[in-house]
Amino acid sequence: MSNSSSETADWHPLALEDESPFSPPPCPVDTRPVGQSGLGIAVDLGTTQLRMALWDLRARRRLAALAGTNPQVVFGTNILSRLAEARESREKALELAERVQTALGEGLALISQQCDADLRRIRKLAVVGNTAMLSLFSGENGDLLLQPDYWKREIVCRLLDSGELARRWGLAENARIALIQPLGGFVGSDLLANVLAVKLLQAPAGSLLLDFGTNTEIALWDGKVLWVTSTPGGCAFAGPGILPARSGAVIRISTDPSGALRLNVIGGGRPRGLCGSGLVDLIAMLRGRDQVDRVGRFTGPVSQEGLPISPELPGVNLRKRDIDSFQRGKGAMAAAMHFLLQRTGLNLADIPQLFVSGAFGQCLHIGHAQEIGLLPPIPAQRIRLAGDAALAGCEHLLLNPKPFPALAAIRNRSILINLGDSLEFEDLFIENLYLQPMTGLPD
Repeated sequence: MSNSSSETADWHPLALEDESPFSPPPCPVDTRPVGQSGLGIAVDLGTTQLRMALWDLRARRRLAALAGTNPQVVFGTNILSRLAEARESREKALELAERVQTALGEGLALISQQCDADLRRIRKLAVVGNTAMLSLFSGENGDLLLQPDYWKREIVCRLLDSGELARRWGLAENARIALIQPLGGFVGSDLLANVLAVKLLQAPAGSLLLDFGTNTEIALWDGKVLWVTSTPGGCAFAGPGILPARSGAVIRISTDPSGALRLNVIGGGRPRGLCGSGLVDLIAMLRGRDQVDRVGRFTGPVSQEGLPISPELPGVNLRKRDIDSFQRGKGAMAAAMHFLLQRTGLNLADIPQLFVSGAFGQCLHIGHAQEIGLLPPIPAQRIRLAGDAALAGCEHLLLNPKPFPALAAIRNRSILINLGDSLEFEDLFIENLYLQPMTGLPD
């Protein structure tokens, strides 16, 4: 599967089904007149997708939301390749920052036009993202992430001149851009926003949060401590060949009475390719038909171009390397989850609630994901697809006049785990490469 990289953000409105089921939690209402309180913007800086929501701060009403492609993809689909580019020279780092800053400026102009709102009324802008995206947006300290010594340490990502950026975007003269700082290492403020949105610290002990993406972040709440880590998702959950969940993407695959594949396309038009949830369905169904074995190999003859998916998707084939990429991403995630459970003395059966967030996870078929070991085999009613929880958490921070106590409460309870320090992780990773339901921890 392949898609060409775009140099533009290609913004589009977020439909209702793209939004998180988690509304921003109640916070004190800003009672100043509209002319003073104005508008606010929440932004989630993703490796693949940028998302923003426009709010009337006084009425506490969401006016519009957009999603677009992160134009930094021309420098690579994974965060390490972009960080390596930025380290080459100050000019490269500034170019990477310029691309995403320009894209956000375009998004701001579009969202204001959509609502007939004056950009000069935007007085507050809150930004969350993984650590790499925050550093590449601010142009600061991205090189530290390429040094293993910093994979458990705090990394500061601050705009050198937020006032100049606000003026360039045409915002209010006194507009404030709040770049929410990451937790540490590769665990960013998007994870903090996720935790806030799903109220993980109020959930039963043993509750787990999986934020799927190019950089997958995982948090386990044991009732006292929030155990946090991250793993590379690579191109398994986003990247080349994986479309965002928007018009034309195959979001689900099922079978008709004759056994032929039936494609569920967002918008109902002509399919353009698979999004992540469609890929999960496809691999699970091929595994169920024994066309792919537990190791990820095709059981029958397949051409060099791969296995054709459907006559409705001419030229789009599933290749062995697509399956390999998925296995590596899901294997690393499952191994990280097992590792955190092991540290707290819990096992899969002990998970009372599992939150699955991220664009990849918002439309998952839970049964298919469990069949191939992407999600643990717990009762489906314990699993909540949290969708765009990072943006919802960012919206909470935007609306709350005093957001920092909520963030401090999460930070103070968190312990960051660097899986690179563990010899056990490699064994867990290998155990979870197979396309089969997750089992308990290996002996």
